[in-house]
Amino acid sequence: MNIGKFLTDAFDAGVSAVTETGQDLMEASQPGSAMTDPDREGYPRLGSNQNPSTLQGSHNYPSGITGDPLGFINYMPYEHGQSQSGSKTDGTSTYNAGEVGEGPLQVNIHMPSEMQDDITAKWDAEEDLFAKASQLGIKESAMGSAFKLGKDLLGDAGAELAEKVTLGGIDADTAKKSVDRRLGHAVRPFESQFFGGVDYRTFSFTHKLIAFERSDTITINKIIKTFRYHSSPGLALNGLAYKYPSSWRIRFFHADPKNTANVKESLWLPTIKRCVLTKVGVNHFNSDTPTYHDNFAPVDIELSLEFQEAEFVTKESILKETQPVW
Repeated sequence: MNIGKFLTDAFDAGVSAVTETGQDLMEASQPGSAMTDPDREGYPRLGSNQNPSTLQGSHNYPSGITGDPLGFINYMPYEHGQSQSGSKTDGTSTYNAGEVGEGPLQVNIHMPSEMQDDITAKWDAEEDLFAKASQLGIKESAMGSAFKLGKDLLGDAGAELAEKVTLGGIDADTAKKSVDRRLGHAVRPFESQFFGGVDYRTFSFTHKLIAFERSDTITINKIIKTFRYHSSPGLALNGLAYKYPSSWRIRFFHADPKNTANVKESLWLPTIKRCVLTKVGVNHFNSDTPTYHDNFAPVDIELSLEFQEAEFVTKESILKETQPVW
């Protein structure tokens, strides 16, 4: 038996198998293959307002939320690089809820139970060389403080000792620590707090969506699909690249108790800059047990959303926030 030929044939067979496997995986990953669920090729429905890409107008939960004096959150998605003026056309803060199927896409949901607004500034304690120099003198600060400390505390003999130790190859900091230990002194840090910027603000909102009526199940599904669709990337360049997900404008509104048709933006709640949606969480069985409507839609759903602002907060941006008259 020719061992060399056997090994060569085995190697060639292995390469061929690996190549065929790679080709199989490539073919399987193409649209219409078993890996991409060919049984779903009939989706999405292509009729008007039958999938998230064609939804328009206002979608409200509950249905009368835009007339609630307790207020609601207005979410508006913006395709990347495109503007969306919304229903504000007169330059005022008056909000027009609009009709489903008309106007730009927006979702109005009841206020969450919590509303947290945090500004996180980054400060770090670092050595302040100017403070140290002013205390010890520029020369001593640059060369180390062992010589000065030895002279001040031990006299000329201490200065001579410190100088000999330093010139003997031991650095000034080590010499200073040795003198400090002999005298029972701890090193005093010359530190200051230095500003290093701010973090992007983040906002988390949780909405409980309960389908009291059959029509509620459709509205809730549209709302969920809207957030999931616009938080996800698209495909570009034949699938070689991603298209950016949408960004979001978030505002808070209240209806006038005396005239619920008069809805205005809140002057008291946070003014949020343009955001990206970093997480969409959907608990379809929020009541800890599967519960369904007569169309088998889940009844008790919890929707959790996490946003991050695309700009930092500055003094200048705070001056542009909404606020009541002082």
